[in-house]
Amino acid sequence: MKRLMLSLLLFSLALAIGGPNLQAAPLAPDELMVHYPAGYTHLLMADLGSLLSDQALAQGLIDPLQRARQPLGEIISTLGLLQLDPNTVTVAAMGEGPGLTAFAYVAGPGAQTVLAALQGLQGAVGAPGSPFTNWKQERIGGLPVVFTGGLFGPVKIQWAFIVEPNAFWIGTEVAFSGEPDVARLRASTEKIIARHLGQLPPMAQLLTARELRGGQIAFVRVSDPTRDQPLFAGEAVMGFSAQVIGKSVKVKFQLRFNTQAQAQAALEQLRAGSSSYLSAQLYRAELVRVLYGGRAPGFEVQTDLSGLVGLLLLTMPF
Repeated sequence: MKRLMLSLLLFSLALAIGGPNLQAAPLAPDELMVHYPAGYTHLLMADLGSLLSDQALAQGLIDPLQRARQPLGEIISTLGLLQLDPNTVTVAAMGEGPGLTAFAYVAGPGAQTVLAALQGLQGAVGAPGSPFTNWKQERIGGLPVVFTGGLFGPVKIQWAFIVEPNAFWIGTEVAFSGEPDVARLRASTEKIIARHLGQLPPMAQLLTARELRGGQIAFVRVSDPTRDQPLFAGEAVMGFSAQVIGKSVKVKFQLRFNTQAQAQAALEQLRAGSSSYLSAQLYRAELVRVLYGGRAPGFEVQTDLSGLVGLLLLTMPF
């Protein structure tokens, strides 16, 4: 799925990097995952507020992700476009699934603040030189929803913004030729809201997500051998959580394999130092310890900020 989001817009991003630091709370991936309905298979989560408030992390982690148009960078670009104070953000997530529009979830900003920011986009429709060509607000399942978009250079983009009392969602459809898939955007919007109302079950990997509590960034996927990296034969589910400690990053992996033999083979390669869980493209790490085996092994590795950037680009690319 193409995810261009707002990186095509040449808006400056005014982040309050020098503002007061937020106290980082342990990330609870399972509590974020419950917001996404079944059908979404890849979910990236971050304690975004604390990452943005730390100058070293903003420069060493967030800036490279923005330049690479990685999903966390796209969320930051959205905050800049809407002129929302990043210090009001607690956690954020980006979810994807086959046949669904990618949706970001941003917790923290209140509904009135978000709606006022969206009204600003309405004023851009039809203005001289503005790329915005449409804007419509409606209510679905009792929640305000804004559909908007336009022509950004050669690319057409349509967004859906779902506004909850203390969080909001951003769904994006991009067309490099033809028209954005607005039917999929609306269907995915309705599915997100149906989950909010308790009418659909959540993503299925809550047990894996629960094992990844703590840290500032987490990721869980139902593994697809046609697209996912790093990957070992037989991997069914992979997740990790990352905790930044000074210049070092501790990453805890949690996996599930189709058979115990496949899991054992993966651990043997890991111990031998030749695993893709330790080295792949821009990602490099060293094994610290294996936590447990069986079909659902867990282990910890150590890397640095550059390695974490590489891991995020590998597992949830543009």
